[in-house]
Amino acid sequence: MGISPSKFSLGPPRCWKTTKSYVWRALFRSRAAWRAWPSTSLRETMVEAVQNKPKSEMKFLVIGAGMAGILMGIRLKQAGYSDYLVVEMGDKVGGTWRANHYPGLHCDVPSHHYCYSFEPYAEWSEVFSCGPEIRDYLEHSAVKYGVMPNIRFNTAARTATWDGARWTVELSTGETV
Repeated sequence: MGISPSKFSLGPPRCWKTTKSYVWRALFRSRAAWRAWPSTSLRETMVEAVQNKPKSEMKFLVIGAGMAGILMGIRLKQAGYSDYLVVEMGDKVGGTWRANHYPGLHCDVPSHHYCYSFEPYAEWSEVFSCGPEIRDYLEHSAVKYGVMPNIRFNTAARTATWDGARWTVELSTGETV
């Protein structure tokens, strides 16, 4: 039985949820690209390799310390995975909220919705918060939940290679992880 998603599926492939690893998302920009893989393929091999390992042997690389990258670090830590690294090409957390500095930069979602459900923030200064305030919230969350020690700043992922059992990622520092 393959793990390919139904052609009627609206969400991501089920294996993304069951393996607790979201690294592959960067490889598949659309559902069509995901379905283009043959049924006995890299994706099935990756799922099997991940599902059969104990937590102590699992290593994770999270690319980006924006809202999703910080959340992934928090969830990995909460699930008992301690061997993870978040690489961030910038010098601070925040993703797009760190990178963009133009006048009038605000979120287009009400602030009380644009935060983690487990870390609500009632002190937003505006209904649609400005970029620096959102970036500060993300930094606060990364510090509070212990993700900061696992973030390597000024480092980007350059290449990723699958060898049949694991990913090898070359970082901008020349290091491979």
